[in-house]
Amino acid sequence: SASDNFVKALKFAEDPRNTFDQIYIVSGRHGLVELNQVLERYDFDIKELSDVERSAWATHIISVLKTKINLKYADVTIFADRIYSECLLNAFTANSDNFHAMRNPDFYPL
Repeated sequence: SASDNFVKALKFAEDPRNTFDQIYIVSGRHGLVELNQVLERYDFDIKELSDVERSAWATHIISVLKTKINLKYADVTIFADRIYSECLLNAFTANSDNFHAMRNPDFYPL
């Protein structure tokens, strides 16, 4: 079953009071996943990967995301635990001139 944090983040993202144009899910096993994509159950966490593997995972997610949206003009919000968000934020920073992000510690405390 989905973690409590995942359910909380998805509920927040889907709330009609928020103005997210698109919602994607980031999977340790499957990378960037469409919201309506059905995945088989798996037990995997990127904490099992080395730093180099995590960096490659995040860079791949950014490259796939770039095929879906123009990151130069997009506001991207990440709801993820610390290790996922740090990997993704590092990859965004390395792959975009016009990227600024901030983690919300109230949503996912460190």
